[in-house]
Amino acid sequence: MICAVALVLAIVLPVVPVHAGPAVQVCQNGVCDGGKDPGTAASDRILQTAQQWSRRIELHVSPADGWMAWASIDNGSPGDEVWLDRRIDGGEDRSLGRTSIPFGQRGWRSQMYWISDPARGLGQVRACGKAWDRPEVACTEYLPSCVSGWCDGLDPAGAQERFGPLSWVWYRKIALHIRTDSRMAWASIDNGSTGDQVWLDRSFDGGATWQSRLGGNGIPHCDPTTTCGWRTWMYTFDDTIGGTRPGMLRACGKAHDRGDIGCTPWAGPNDGIPAVPHTAAVDILMLGYDSNEHQWGPDDGQWLSANALTATIDYMIRTGDRRYAGVPGSIRARYPSGIPDENGFFDDYGWWGLAWVRAYDLTGDSSYLDLARDIAFRVGEAWKGETCGGGLRWKSSSADKNLITNVLYMKLAATLHNHGLGQGYWRDEAQKIWRWLRGGGGRPLLGSSPGLAYDTLHVDNGVCSVDDNYFTFTYNQGVLIGGLAELYVATRAVDTLLWATGVANMATAHPDMLSGNGILHYDPEENTDGLKDRAARYPEDGAAFKGVFVRNLRLLLDVSTSIGHPNSRWAEFLHRQTASIVANDRAGWAEFGFHWEGPIRLSFRVSDTEGSYVTFATQAAAVDAFNASAIL
Repeated sequence: MICAVALVLAIVLPVVPVHAGPAVQVCQNGVCDGGKDPGTAASDRILQTAQQWSRRIELHVSPADGWMAWASIDNGSPGDEVWLDRRIDGGEDRSLGRTSIPFGQRGWRSQMYWISDPARGLGQVRACGKAWDRPEVACTEYLPSCVSGWCDGLDPAGAQERFGPLSWVWYRKIALHIRTDSRMAWASIDNGSTGDQVWLDRSFDGGATWQSRLGGNGIPHCDPTTTCGWRTWMYTFDDTIGGTRPGMLRACGKAHDRGDIGCTPWAGPNDGIPAVPHTAAVDILMLGYDSNEHQWGPDDGQWLSANALTATIDYMIRTGDRRYAGVPGSIRARYPSGIPDENGFFDDYGWWGLAWVRAYDLTGDSSYLDLARDIAFRVGEAWKGETCGGGLRWKSSSADKNLITNVLYMKLAATLHNHGLGQGYWRDEAQKIWRWLRGGGGRPLLGSSPGLAYDTLHVDNGVCSVDDNYFTFTYNQGVLIGGLAELYVATRAVDTLLWATGVANMATAHPDMLSGNGILHYDPEENTDGLKDRAARYPEDGAAFKGVFVRNLRLLLDVSTSIGHPNSRWAEFLHRQTASIVANDRAGWAEFGFHWEGPIRLSFRVSDTEGSYVTFATQAAAVDAFNASAIL
């Protein structure tokens, strides 16, 4: 999410009071407070940065030197001061190593001091500083926090982690990484540029207040022709110094040239999600369900709601989880015809017909099949033989014949036959569509033999021609192969399965349909949500297309497997989509955007309208992908 908060960059104090007595000098291993120069430190880890009057005041620690610390000030002026404060078991040592920037310099640092004292216990330090001509003092938090010997500032290299939440800001991915033993976490930024910043915030009061910019640092250098990343040190969730304080962490970051800050949700030490957050994704999808309207929203387009319902039902069928089993019944009660919006778009009706078949598969309630059959009759009435030699019209007010309406009807009719309805009538209807596509007036829609199918036959003065753009949308390929898979089950006609296999092989390998990493990415679809370096625009229907494709590819895979022809390449393809969605297209814990290969853009602004590109439609598409790769 984008955090609209004012981050606490420093603790601003009045003039530091004079310490009542001399600080206790700590000596260990032959080294005493102030007796070691940071230039000889075995390690240097910046735990936190405070800022005031353009000065950067940083707290440095060296675990490799047995946990010593020093303070530094940069971007300052001669006379600016910097020092450490230390507290151990309730006592404080103030102004340790207090020093000032000498003439001709812009920065300076204190000597090194021990953080803890074997005689008094564990300690914490903070770096403080002030401008020479101002009374105000800026300090970091007292750090490090420690739990069972694990202290802030450890290196995450080699640490085992579990999935944590993500955020995105200006195409940078901000991640919170949680150790599998729950002791610590760290933050990272990826897909970034030189100067981008990443840090952790830590709260001990449920997020009401927090220690900010822990480990905050910028990407030091990045080749301008590439993207790169950075990470913080590890920090503990809790603090047991001076009493146990349970805590939470979040990762935050920003682009170097933008003011917007992206922060993950807060996470505790035991929070996490599975490698594939299937259930969490469905739960978030259901947050978009309006129990008054009995539709998903606020996006327009009832076909998107039909697909959200289908994805939810498929989840329940695949997993056995019935937590949302009452949803189909609530929608049917609100819309007895099974179609929420009688808008005259026959493809919309087809999506609802298929959703009601899946509702029957979930519940065994035959009244859902009756709904699907009634809808199929209505879609079938769109057949118009006077133009293009037949085929279904896209909508009642147009003569155009588009692929999606025809293959939806083919799939719905074949599915009804496979569920025992129609005594052959629905099988014949499905075959009628396939004959029109394979050898009739719809043949131009199928492209090469077989190949990627096109979107629309325009009808102009009785002449039918393919749309000049020759769009090969992913959902067209998906419903075509799904419809042919159902038609094969209905007829056992091998040519239907062979054609479906050819289209599936083409769609899962053709460079126009994939990113360089083999992730579904058809550019005319991806344009619709303001991808990086393109004009921002409202979300459009394409948000759900890829989900439709993988749903139907899994259907084809299941049919092929059932007759002894499993396809490991398709299975690997489905797993690849899921892995990329979780790694590169996730925000928060389990919210998913449109660009499965990443990066994603979370929000848009068009004129005076603001909104999110993470919608119920993009969420449903991700659920489709998880369904398609489940138990595979």
